[in-house]
Amino acid sequence: MAVVVAEDRNAVVIEWLSGDTKKENHLWYSDYSTGTIRNKSSQMCIELYDDALIVSKHDPNNKNQLWECVGEVIRSRTNPELVFQLKGYADAGVALTARKYTFGSIEQMFEPFYPRDPVLAPLSGPPPQPIPSKPDPPQKKLFYIVSRLNGFVMDISGANANEGALVISYPKQVPKQNNQLWYFDEDGLIRSALNDFVPCAAGKAVQLKMVRFTGGASQRFRLDGSRILNGIGECVDIRGASKKECAQIITYPHNGDTNQQWFIQYV
Repeated sequence: MAVVVAEDRNAVVIEWLSGDTKKENHLWYSDYSTGTIRNKSSQMCIELYDDALIVSKHDPNNKNQLWECVGEVIRSRTNPELVFQLKGYADAGVALTARKYTFGSIEQMFEPFYPRDPVLAPLSGPPPQPIPSKPDPPQKKLFYIVSRLNGFVMDISGANANEGALVISYPKQVPKQNNQLWYFDEDGLIRSALNDFVPCAAGKAVQLKMVRFTGGASQRFRLDGSRILNGIGECVDIRGASKKECAQIITYPHNGDTNQQWFIQYV
């Protein structure tokens, strides 16, 4: 069965997956730039509203629109214990809600299916079942990470491609330089176009440095609205709200100031 948008309303429900696996209300994608899951056709975001999952226009201030696919569950980015769950038995038209994660609960298990060519039924016998296939590797869409404090961008100091290179705030360079360009990997993590390394820092006022990804929470930086957070929940911050070139970029508890506010600018 597939997660779909109900045709007569904005509710998110399930229905049987037919031979037409590319129906507009069937298809979804993870928008890593906003931390949301969107319907491919309408671009509407899945949102928890009261006790039901619905689709609605993107609201960067609405934490109930922030979701991610992790293993067999779809969980909240702001409350990792909260996951998608069926409201009843798996039957066509059953609505979805979100509940606290329960290990082994099949009502909370979802698996992505990547449609390719339509599946045609044979002349006789039962119709074949679509075979799930892995998606093509995502293309790198490069972008700047721009500070709302002064318009400077996140920069790997000196274009140093070695592990341990420091991250600073610096004016955008012309022509484009890879040490100022970044991309989202397939898990939505921020990586450098210079060498595919990830920023790493953990703790109050620790400067970001570039490392090979090993999976630690201190390396898992994601865009969350206007914030960039690591897996520990610490925020990317320009030290002391400095507007000078080469100011250190650090991790710091979130306070909402402009030196912690960022946006991406695709190239």
